[in-house]
Amino acid sequence: MLLAALPQARASGEETGGDGNAPLREWARTLGRTAREAFGSTTRSLDRSARSLKAAAEAERTFNRNLGETLRAFEERFGTGITTEGEA
Repeated sequence: MLLAALPQARASGEETGGDGNAPLREWARTLGRTAREAFGSTTRSLDRSARSLKAAAEAERTFNRNLGETLRAFEERFGTGITTEGEA
């Protein structure tokens, strides 16, 4: 249902004076949450050596920074008013 609403979201919101960005905000939140879950699932499958844990922690910082930058760029381009979870 969400994907079906995305192409029409902005146009319908502009035409009706409503919030056409609601589906875009939901999509961005879902994307961020799903990406973090996938990353966590992947890193949990690694061995638990000190070296692996350190590498996972470093990778997680980079991943979160890049994801945050991407979602902020999305916000700037589309003006969705999203707030991303998991950011400091």
